Amino acid sequence: MRIKGAILAVLAILFIACNDDLNSVGTGTMPDEDRIQVYTDTIYPDAKTIKIDSIYARTINGLLGNFTDPMYGTLKSDYLCQFYTQGENVFPDTIVNSKIDSITLNILYGKHSTRWYSSYASAYIDGGWIGDSLAPMVATVYPVRQDAPLKEDYYSNVVPAKYADLSTIYGTKAYTAKDLTVPDSVFNSYTYLYSNVRIKLPNSLGQKMYDEWKKNPATYSSLDKFNKFFPGLYITTTTGSGNILNVAYTRIYVHFKVVTKSVLDSSVDSTYAGSTPFPVSKEVVQLNQYKSTNDEKLLVNNSTETYLKTPAGIFTQYTIPIPEIAAKQKDKKFNSVKLTVSALSNDNWQYKLNVPPTLLLLPKDSLINFFEKPHVADNKTSYTANFSNYTYNFNNISSLIQYAIDNKSNENLEVVLVPVTVVSTSYSDSYYGTINVPYTTNHYLLPSGIRLKKDKESLKLDFILTKK
Repeated sequence: MRIKGAILAVLAILFIACNDDLNSVGTGTMPDEDRIQVYTDTIYPDAKTIKIDSIYARTINGLLGNFTDPMYGTLKSDYLCQFYTQGENVFPDTIVNSKIDSITLNILYGKHSTRWYSSYASAYIDGGWIGDSLAPMVATVYPVRQDAPLKEDYYSNVVPAKYADLSTIYGTKAYTAKDLTVPDSVFNSYTYLYSNVRIKLPNSLGQKMYDEWKKNPATYSSLDKFNKFFPGLYITTTTGSGNILNVAYTRIYVHFKVVTKSVLDSSVDSTYAGSTPFPVSKEVVQLNQYKSTNDEKLLVNNSTETYLKTPAGIFTQYTIPIPEIAAKQKDKKFNSVKLTVSALSNDNWQYKLNVPPTLLLLPKDSLINFFEKPHVADNKTSYTANFSNYTYNFNNISSLIQYAIDNKSNENLEVVLVPVTVVSTSYSDSYYGTINVPYTTNHYLLPSGIRLKKDKESLKLDFILTKK
């Protein structure tokens, strides 16, 4: 009987009341001074697709190629890059006849078109490309001019002609994303992690690099000196369409023969082949260009959906009616504000784009500054949500709404949804084991696209407020 009485007491406390502004759930039988009322409401923001001029793209993982999606349009990607030197001891001093044999540019990318797990590397390897693995492409390499060194301007609207000598071709290579020269037995081996587009560069460049080292090794003593001597390359595609490589590593190798004493008999000279690598690394500058075209239809406002496309700077913007919300809030306090974003599947064609795995929501006027310095969503004015069952759920953005009311209660709030990657670092804890901690959020730089619903049932802000 005590249990039944307790249940009846609880039921007596809860009741549904109405209010001119909000639906109210209150504790009506409590004394007035202790009564807490709970209010609920739903607001429907306006939505549209926007395109920004460029995105911040500081990365050494370049995209190379040209690909057209029937829904999202065309994306062309290429990059300019400097190269890293490890110091003055970059070449052996016994190169045969002081002559280099060759110099090659190596563009490495994952061997599959989807993300896969490598037991050899004990890690996931990002997919090597999107699109048709057999589409014929031609990569072309140009030198960066001595009088136009690359600057640390990492926005994706870089103009290659500003830096590169487009009248001088250093090398070309026809290729397909799936390297048909590699036997299946090698390609399917767990030790074969990356495919490689290898482009022969002029021998004169390699000889120049070696001769400079012989004459003035101090040129290699710092990145600043080395990059002034060799300002870098512009790597693009000049023929073909159908795929884009997700480049994991870009490296130059200078190849030569070296004379040394035989291990078995020190009086006998032996000759072996050697090479010196010059990689693109985070210490040097890489400028990435992403050009999105044939995407005008995405920007046409319609009543059913908006779009996201990466890394092209096509985002979805929501306009939240802050004056309307402020009028409803009055003397109440936000308990939670949930934003539900529902998505539609892409057309089911062979090379359809993947969906962006994570979205960042933040005020539109914060978009530029957020990515230039390491930032993570603070759950106050910026939030992230992961893709799950064709939905992105931002569980509680009440701090952002309250901030907007306090600072601009007479203005609508414009927020944007931006596909991102959250980069984490990890540390070990004796009790919890390995713990991953996010330390920065970057634009999602792989090709992707998704349609977001904008009807009332699929796009809404659900409010819970309290009043004492």
